Amino acid sequence: HTGYDNLNVRHNREWRIMENKVEIIDCLEGNEADGIAYLHFHPSVQIEQIEEGIFSLNNHILSFEDFIEIKKENYSFCSGFNKTELGDVIKVKFKEALKTKIKE
Repeated sequence: HTGYDNLNVRHNREWRIMENKVEIIDCLEGNEADGIAYLHFHPSVQIEQIEEGIFSLNNHILSFEDFIEIKKENYSFCSGFNKTELGDVIKVKFKEALKTKIKE
């Protein structure tokens, strides 16, 4: 997309959908810039870090390749008017390209 044209950076995302997994490839082109991918999860999703770059999400595995830094934090999920619950967000810092995989 062109949302970063003012930084001379272009963001492209490719989705690869297979029988038992999904791959998402984010690429930054242009000026050297770090990207941050934010993955927000519903409060009912149980997230456990297995090792650096690999998480268990209920019955699925979420993994990242080519990252610089990963943090799991809390955010306020809006569950209704004036109602919030804590959910998890995973923030992934990367340079140029990030591969995200979700599989059973």
